[in-house]
Amino acid sequence: MDALRDLLQNDIKLPSPPNIAFRLLEVLKMDDFSLCEITNIIHSDPALTAKVLKAVNTTFYPTPNKIGNIAQALDILGVHVVKNIALSFTLVENVKFHPEGVFNIDYFWKRSIISAIGAELLSGYLKTSDDDIFVAALLQDLGVLILHGYYPDEFSRLIEEKNSTRIPLENLEKRTFGFSHQDLCSEILKQWGLPENIYMPIRYHHGYVYAPEQFKHQARILYLSNALSSIFSDTEYSEKVRHFANIIKVDLEIPDPVLESFVDQCAERIIEICTRFEIPSGDIKPLSIMLQEANEGLSDLNLSYEKLLAEYKKEKMQAEKLAQELKETSVRDYLTGLYNRRYLFDFLDKEVNRAQRYGVCFSAMIFDIDYFKKINDTYGHLSGDLVLKAISDRAAAMIRKTDLLARYGGEEFVVVMPQTETQGAATIAERLREAIEGMEIAIDGQTVKITVSVGVVTYVPQFDKLSIEEFIDKADKALYDAKSSGRNKVAIASAG
Repeated sequence: MDALRDLLQNDIKLPSPPNIAFRLLEVLKMDDFSLCEITNIIHSDPALTAKVLKAVNTTFYPTPNKIGNIAQALDILGVHVVKNIALSFTLVENVKFHPEGVFNIDYFWKRSIISAIGAELLSGYLKTSDDDIFVAALLQDLGVLILHGYYPDEFSRLIEEKNSTRIPLENLEKRTFGFSHQDLCSEILKQWGLPENIYMPIRYHHGYVYAPEQFKHQARILYLSNALSSIFSDTEYSEKVRHFANIIKVDLEIPDPVLESFVDQCAERIIEICTRFEIPSGDIKPLSIMLQEANEGLSDLNLSYEKLLAEYKKEKMQAEKLAQELKETSVRDYLTGLYNRRYLFDFLDKEVNRAQRYGVCFSAMIFDIDYFKKINDTYGHLSGDLVLKAISDRAAAMIRKTDLLARYGGEEFVVVMPQTETQGAATIAERLREAIEGMEIAIDGQTVKITVSVGVVTYVPQFDKLSIEEFIDKADKALYDAKSSGRNKVAIASAG
């Protein structure tokens, strides 16, 4: 996530939360906030006051008389509904920035509004209460708007590639920018001071199965609300409406009549609430009609429900596989395919904790190639890379399944051996040294012999309170001893 950190800190100036939203959030964070304080904050913005009063005077909140002040609106709507309206309006107004071009801001906010309405209805359907789900759904794709605003050409190309290849947009974003729009949105909302139960579900709304347990349910609702907004918003819905309707149907495990009733209930709310944000609701139709039109457009396909379900499961498996591949790529060394230094230190941290908890030893060896600079100087760096790859493959074949092999840097490698004492580690190290010594590597028609020097260290929890850096440093000193005593040797770090 280094690219995202650079973007947020150094590269460009991203939007800041408007003063009204910031003050409202600060008050609501206090346990003893008063309705009078909220009323005063809203009154300080005439446009916001008008929005709240417009909302309370819709037919959705029937009252005998017209409501003309914020205090009455708070009594009828409740604090959290007013908070949702206020935050939604002020935040939306603050991020309406985009370059001149083809980006349709009204279409974007229409989809966002539908997502928010859908999230509220889904919360009710799933019998859960979440006062912040409306704002979370409204803002879940804010990262799309920001990426398009600052990288219009690159982002437009990604949209074209997504439409032609059907590769998920977030995967294309990570490939291009190093992060996805949901990562960006989550970090910005975190900086703005919004609650964790808003920005964390947003981070995982395209893959809620990977969300931390406490945010998984909200992320699932955002995922479904996004599918719901696609049903009503995509102009080329003849191909997509059935796909997104099926996502909701399969995830909620509901029959067609229940799905149609739920989507049609959402349609009624869309028409009602879109006026709050002065965005045309468009030609909203019942789901049954949309499906009928979709069937007419796709009659030649005649996909059965069972086939759709199979395709959904296949797409889900592909997405999970791709997510795993992306995760693997982030922890692997590009040349050798071994785990990288970052993953090594995470693994060592877990081993130290395990050793301290259960009182068991573990060992590590660090080895590097003798006279490797001479190989590079004689045959060139490409040949040096071939040697590194050959050594990596041989070492990977020699270690046990429980051991971890990582490239530490340059020509240095580390093997971590869980639940292994010094004698066993020394035996494994000697076997590895002999195997590499016996290798013959062909370079430019010549056979090159390679040797390695090895330093071995053992972590004994009863005596050691070393940091990971100190532990590796001990192994490194043992490696130096092996080199200074003639190379192609194994040296054991002293105890204590």
